[in-house]
Amino acid sequence: MGYPPWLMWGTTHNIRATTTLGSGLQVYSQQMARVDYARPDSWQFLFWAQVNDFQGLFGSYCNLYFDLILGLGRSAVTMQAFETFKFEHGGTPPAKGLTVFSTQAQGPLRYTGDVVPNLLDDFPAQSINCVARAEVGIGSGASVIANLTVSVGFAPKTHIRPEWYLTNAAPLNTSKFRGGETGGT
Repeated sequence: MGYPPWLMWGTTHNIRATTTLGSGLQVYSQQMARVDYARPDSWQFLFWAQVNDFQGLFGSYCNLYFDLILGLGRSAVTMQAFETFKFEHGGTPPAKGLTVFSTQAQGPLRYTGDVVPNLLDDFPAQSINCVARAEVGIGSGASVIANLTVSVGFAPKTHIRPEWYLTNAAPLNTSKFRGGETGGT
């Protein structure tokens, strides 16, 4: 028996980003999540990060972005910086152990002058790919080092699987789900 499909629906990685070159250096994590659900669903999410070490002078920063690729039917969309955490040295550096997390993301403005928040609690998808990306920048010093532990998790709002209704006692059900929705990882 193989691993359960939800094993790839989230993970935890360490990201170390450092630069002496100025700002804008980006470091990508390994794949944080890979979902192939084989049928559409609405997905909830948890993004989490903890500072293990931050070295830099006033004005130095580390921005952590969670990038998603969502697939549904024959479409796929890339959502750069779906969620963003910012760690900045504004007089004191971010403390070791500082933890931030969210189950809601701030979407972009829908039009110029929009004042209504575009908050996202979930999204529709049947496939999800997620990677974390850290960007560091130097403030008034010569270098910055950011060492973070990042984690992500996804879960369907409704986890009722079609194969739960397939039984050997009812062979007529075997052709009931013709879209391949009894599979998925």
